[in-house]
Amino acid sequence: MVIFLAVGTDHPVEANAEPDPIPSATPEPSEEPEDTGMSVDPIITTLTTNTSKLRDGDGKALKKLLLKEFGDLETDGEHAAVVLTFGGTHDANVGADIAAHANKVMRSALPDFMELVSSKGTRNYWDGKLDADEIRFEVFLHVKDA
Repeated sequence: MVIFLAVGTDHPVEANAEPDPIPSATPEPSEEPEDTGMSVDPIITTLTTNTSKLRDGDGKALKKLLLKEFGDLETDGEHAAVVLTFGGTHDANVGADIAAHANKVMRSALPDFMELVSSKGTRNYWDGKLDADEIRFEVFLHVKDA
């Protein structure tokens, strides 16, 4: 206690002392819009392709369909934020595998469009209501402030 009193009384405070100014955090103007997140309404499309070939590593047909469906968005500088992909078939494991292959093809076909989508930003699902050669994509776009 004696030490506390001695240390506490060494520096008297002036009654009219001005506090140190606090620097303001004024953001500098930026030419780039600020990130705001992702759209809440996805672009939903179902594509039909030979999923047996897709699972065997031949994604050429799906690549053409993806470029036709999403190529203009990539050209316009749009980016996907999250992609949910649903493979159709009677078996849940096969459907999820189809979706996983479809997501790989999408990343290679549209690298700029998919550049902001992390590995956690794509999800592989099964939809038993889809036919065996159908793949549904639900794409949520990245949104920036204008």
